[in-house]
Amino acid sequence: MTLRQRILCIFMIALTFAALVGTVIASGLSTQYDVSVGGVCPEDIYATRTITDTVTTQSRKAAAAAAVEDVYVTDFSSVDLAVDRVIKALTLIRSKREEPVEESTAPEGTTIENQTYLSQKAYTAALEISDSDFDFVAENAPDILKDIMTEGVTDKNEGMERFEKDFSSLGNTKAAVLLIALDLCEGSISVNKTYSAEETLRQKEVAANAVSNVTYMKNQVIARRGEIITEAQLAMLKELGFVKGAIQIDVFHTVSVVSLLLLTIGLAILYYITLGKKEVSTTTTITTVICSMLTIAGSFIILFGVKSGGNILYVMPISLIPALVALLLGSNLSCVINIIIAVLAGIQTNDFSVTLALILAGAATAYIFSRVRRRAHLLSATALSSLAYAVTYSAIVIDTSKSILDVFIILVYAFLGGFFGGILTIGTIPFWEAMFDVITPMKLGELSNPEHKLLKKMLMKAPGSYHHSLTVANMADAAAEAIGANALLARVGAYYHDIGKMENPLYFKENQFGAGNPHDTLPYEESAEIILKHVTDGVRLATQHRLPTAVKDIIAQHHGTTTTAYFLYKAKSENPDVDPALFTYEGPVPQSKEATIIMLADACEAAVRAMREKGDVDAAKVVDDIVSGRIAEGQLSGTSLTFSDLEKVKAAFVKTLDQYFHKRILYPQNEKKD
Repeated sequence: MTLRQRILCIFMIALTFAALVGTVIASGLSTQYDVSVGGVCPEDIYATRTITDTVTTQSRKAAAAAAVEDVYVTDFSSVDLAVDRVIKALTLIRSKREEPVEESTAPEGTTIENQTYLSQKAYTAALEISDSDFDFVAENAPDILKDIMTEGVTDKNEGMERFEKDFSSLGNTKAAVLLIALDLCEGSISVNKTYSAEETLRQKEVAANAVSNVTYMKNQVIARRGEIITEAQLAMLKELGFVKGAIQIDVFHTVSVVSLLLLTIGLAILYYITLGKKEVSTTTTITTVICSMLTIAGSFIILFGVKSGGNILYVMPISLIPALVALLLGSNLSCVINIIIAVLAGIQTNDFSVTLALILAGAATAYIFSRVRRRAHLLSATALSSLAYAVTYSAIVIDTSKSILDVFIILVYAFLGGFFGGILTIGTIPFWEAMFDVITPMKLGELSNPEHKLLKKMLMKAPGSYHHSLTVANMADAAAEAIGANALLARVGAYYHDIGKMENPLYFKENQFGAGNPHDTLPYEESAEIILKHVTDGVRLATQHRLPTAVKDIIAQHHGTTTTAYFLYKAKSENPDVDPALFTYEGPVPQSKEATIIMLADACEAAVRAMREKGDVDAAKVVDDIVSGRIAEGQLSGTSLTFSDLEKVKAAFVKTLDQYFHKRILYPQNEKKD
């Protein structure tokens, strides 16, 4: 490939990639409206992708957070401290009450020693009340205080009020008893339940997070015609780019799409290589076909998968792409292109179940169409491909469908889409073959038909060359099969490689059949010119009969830049200064594996046949010598055949030649009877 061709290929690939990214971005761009809050919606507006109603969602979250009451934290350690203090005071009082009564010598008005935290009045009362009243206080005051403190006290006065209420409700309302109980409580009760800003905030966040986002799915109506636009609707319309002046391009989404497409293309190429291809072809023809297919696929996805929506997606005739690529370029490359298309469809439709369905169904389609050898088989291949799409799509959506009827509808739609794609394939394949000069197995099958006018004409005018071509075809087929080259192309190229000999058939030994040799009366230069001319005559005939370029290249290259060695040798024996160019084929040297195989097969078959006429021949040695000679002459410099390939080619040649030129058993003749 020349530098100019490489630049052209790179340019086409870059342009196609930019177009694909552009379609993804364009599919997200929307018609813009002059709308505002309180205005009237001009028409039904649908979401172009899944979107969250942030205004409504935030409003609901705020309401949920506001509904959370303030959180107070209780210090339970203070409960036991308060109760213990009361019990300790009551214990001291009880011990004082149990002391023997002695006549006091203290002067009147002297206060009794108080070792508790009670007021003097309450302490004196506690010593003077009856045992039953004291026991009533001792049994109930600590328990009521414990209950109140355990529940939590946020205000001491409120705690005292609750204590007085609960204690009074027990029935003993004597003033002295209530005084003692309230003094006991007032001296021990404390605020132990305080507001926690941190816990309150946490619970508000939990409540807000528990509120689900209000979401509109793709193709769901955001605002209906005639509705008054709300703040929530306007926010969503702006985010989707429906409002005039709104920024529509989502930078993050665009970067994600570009990255995903690049990753997919890289992985697809890696997948292609692992399937047996040593390198990805970069011919301008193949690049043009691939770019065209990707562009068509992008158009299909926009038309059926984005603009229409709903079940119309499944009618998309995307099977056209893997079917065409399989026919034109092979099943491996078809799978690669199909993966890229499947990912693109998933991006465009925001539904990667579509990606899975397209990968599976497309792979099946690639396999089915790559096996087609006759145009009559295209219809049955289309039916099988359609069934693959129908089954795959219905299997993917069966879990999400509401009823069996929905699954059946999708099955029918997918079958119709696959069938429509197949019909497009059948109708357009001649266009692709003619426009890009791509050879398909079907085209090669037609050219291999013995009824083709060129082959029939060759059989009539140059029968020896015709049969020579058949032998070369079998050798080339076996060799190409052995190294993984295009065996069908090698066979067809061999059929036509010597069609130029029809112009002067008797000047070639295989067509003379024992008749005189016309070269005996010609100068060596003129004989060489006739021999050399069969290549250019062959190319001319191939052009007239519109043979594919690949076949014409084989015709032009099957002698490379070798010489007509016999006539050159004879000419040099008479004139050592003769110009070798007069005896050299124009070439070029073979540029493909198939052309190289045919060059070697042609020379080997002719040599073995010529030597076989003189006696037994070692085909293996002849083949090895010819291949070595061609390598030494530089005739294999234009091909990618390896030495390992050449060993396989030579083995295939020898096996085929031995079958054609095997030793025959000589059967004894009956002796004449006397």
